[in-house]
Amino acid sequence: MLATTPQQAAPELRPSLDELVGRRRSTRHPVDISARFLDSEADIRAHIEDISATGACFRLMRPRRLIAGRLSWLGFEIYGEIVWQTEDRCGMHFADRLDAACMRATLDFADRMAREGGDRYHRLAHAWTHGRGDY
Repeated sequence: MLATTPQQAAPELRPSLDELVGRRRSTRHPVDISARFLDSEADIRAHIEDISATGACFRLMRPRRLIAGRLSWLGFEIYGEIVWQTEDRCGMHFADRLDAACMRATLDFADRMAREGGDRYHRLAHAWTHGRGDY
């Protein structure tokens, strides 16, 4: 029996470079938006640090172990799985891609917050996230 090197393996069986290094397929956009993470056991305040069409990085205001759930912000909501987690930060991969209108509205809100000092927009987003839950 002959051994084959990765270079000799059939191209369709070889993992791509992107798969090997875990490269993202969607551009991440830095944002500063209040949100909520909801699952069957909790409704937790969160803060989105960056977002793309396929996922987000967010900080938990009350650290706990997460597996999957819904991320909700600015009237948008999407289900996803947690792919990495530290004590208070998580990376989430969305089950479905965000549509262009949702992404545009999110980035426009983040841009207005940054450009106009953010106080009014921050208060609106902060008030929206303080519904029932963990405070």
